[in-house]
Amino acid sequence: MISVKNLSHTFSDGTKLTFPDWQVQKGDHSLILGPSGGGKTTFLHLLSGLLKSQDGEIRIEGENIAAMKSSELDHFRGQHIGFVFQKPHLVKGLSVHENVLLAPFFGKKPERKSKIDEVLKELGIEAIRNKKINEISQGQAQRVAIARAVINEPDVIFGDEPTASLDDESCHAVVDLLRKQANRCNATLIIATHDSRVKSEFKNQLTL
Repeated sequence: MISVKNLSHTFSDGTKLTFPDWQVQKGDHSLILGPSGGGKTTFLHLLSGLLKSQDGEIRIEGENIAAMKSSELDHFRGQHIGFVFQKPHLVKGLSVHENVLLAPFFGKKPERKSKIDEVLKELGIEAIRNKKINEISQGQAQRVAIARAVINEPDVIFGDEPTASLDDESCHAVVDLLRKQANRCNATLIIATHDSRVKSEFKNQLTL
């Protein structure tokens, strides 16, 4: 479960964002909605530990990540969290398979070849496993990013505008893939978006 209480963040220019108390049950799929600049990405980055919180409490699986030191937070993310960004942020000099391998490497988890092959097959990218990132399409790259996010079987999968730059067909395909992969490992799925095409696919929604 994810629980947020009394959370706020102040930027270096003095701008302060205050976020509502919120709870998401284990295995739920939820959206964080709002206009561009409304704080969705900041909220998501706080929830995932990519941005250190200054005030408040964020509990994931019972652990208050807001109170963790940076080294503890890095370890916790590697063990429990998967993240899909709007842009894939893949390493161009590595192959598809090697990019996926980065997740267990940094998360200090076993590198199970059979598991990687299984996930690549589920995402329809098994045939390009040895291709470099600059040799594949944008849609394929997004699937590689999803594979990297789920390969460690995280407790929570976060998506930051993962469909914003995609056409309608690819948008719904990516949402479907994220939901299926979250269900496969019984992960909580939280997506921040202003993409109106995604709204109808999620019952649980928080508007900022």
